Amino acid sequence: MGDGKCRCKKEFRLEQTVHENHKYCCKEGECFDPCKFLRNMTSNTQNSCNLQPCMSIEWGDGSNDHLETDDVEVLCLKFKNCFKEISFENVKINNISITPNDILPDHTPSIMIKPDCEICFGNIAPCKEESREVVLITRGAKAQTYIIHVYFSYKVCGTECKKAADFKLPLVAS
Repeated sequence: MGDGKCRCKKEFRLEQTVHENHKYCCKEGECFDPCKFLRNMTSNTQNSCNLQPCMSIEWGDGSNDHLETDDVEVLCLKFKNCFKEISFENVKINNISITPNDILPDHTPSIMIKPDCEICFGNIAPCKEESREVVLITRGAKAQTYIIHVYFSYKVCGTECKKAADFKLPLVAS
């Protein structure tokens, strides 16, 4: 984790729940004009915080890998700047939570992500991305789909912004 990049290519991407963040995501090699992007929004919602990085969570060691109810996996958290001519400054994850999340007899949650707060990505230049690795630990979790809630902040065009993104976390029985 020393260089701030995920060390291996991940096979799978967790699906985002219905959330605005997906419209800020671009394909490889694609980049948006921020002025044109803002013009497409209604006038009462135009502001700097409408420009935000695309967030994704990737994982997997092969086509047969699954997230299991008793498991340890490395997740790759990525933020991508899909805009030309602007940078996102001081991008960081403030908090990650998972719902629902049962408490085990030893008073710990059945699903944990470590670290789960203050994950810094620094500045993200136009049309670039930054990534960080975290560990997903599941112990005695139920086989079902959970939601990972990611709360993040950044600065763009001199404005401090706070946003959230949600991802589906499907667990299968170990």
